[in-house]
Amino acid sequence: MNSRKSSVPGPQKRRAAAAAVCLLFAVTALCAAGCGGGVEPALSDLFGVYVFDSVVYSNPFTSFVAIKDYMPTYELTEDRLIIEELDGEREEIPAEYAVSEVDEAAFLALLFEGPEQPDVTRYKTRRQYTLNEGTDTYPLYRLYVMDEEVWLAKLSIDGDTIWSIYRLVKPENKERV
Repeated sequence: MNSRKSSVPGPQKRRAAAAAVCLLFAVTALCAAGCGGGVEPALSDLFGVYVFDSVVYSNPFTSFVAIKDYMPTYELTEDRLIIEELDGEREEIPAEYAVSEVDEAAFLALLFEGPEQPDVTRYKTRRQYTLNEGTDTYPLYRLYVMDEEVWLAKLSIDGDTIWSIYRLVKPENKERV
């Protein structure tokens, strides 16, 4: 009889090792794919300087026309929304970033009916961050994160109407052109 132990693991240990390797691959693949959905940015990833890219929505009763070369820059910090006009004038609005899912019906209720309403159903990730409460000093601002797009909405003070939604992007360079 041979008293030496075999260095080859038994069938149970081989199956357990194979299962562990498969589990590791599955977890890695899911996390690389955003754990099954769109990869949601951390709040801190949203902080930074942004420039106007395009109008997502404009209330039909506003007379303001957004023109790319004449729009301010927007900076999101941990506790402020800073809007800097071309002449250097700055408005600093306290921000709290109260997060919630975008409810399609509630979102559409803030807009006037018409063909210019944005279709939010095409986005997998739909988050809204209410930055502040509307006051006599500041209108209400809300940040929408739609997949990888960042929208800034300006609402009425009481929050029942959206006046404008702008798609913002981080600039290629930090200086104005």
